[in-house]
Amino acid sequence: MEQGRSVAGIAKRGHSILLMHRLPGGSVGGLWEFPGGKVEPGESLIQALKREWLEETGLQIEVGDQLAQVQFIHKDNPVDLVAHQVIIDEKATPQLIEHDDYCWVEIEQIGSMELVDSDRMLLPQLFPHHYSS
Repeated sequence: MEQGRSVAGIAKRGHSILLMHRLPGGSVGGLWEFPGGKVEPGESLIQALKREWLEETGLQIEVGDQLAQVQFIHKDNPVDLVAHQVIIDEKATPQLIEHDDYCWVEIEQIGSMELVDSDRMLLPQLFPHHYSS
């Protein structure tokens, strides 16, 4: 069984976090997520996060500190998901390339969103004062 690696980027403005709404279809279609995706062979986590954000949102990012890490099972394979802080231009607007909507959500409201399960697993580490495990 091969260990997969994925990355998620957490962009913050004030007390709000950027979430993207996935297009319908597939196992996580129609759910909200932190932008990111699979780490390709030979790629670092940082390279993957920059590539995925550009592909999914059209935005150039700076990658900050690692904020959280969880493991989950996808199609019978373990996946290591690492979340990093990302910094985007304050006036930047995400493009809807692989998503059909985006929103800036107050940290307290993220738990009530229909999040992708793996991203929901990150919440206790990302925001321990709001989401305890």
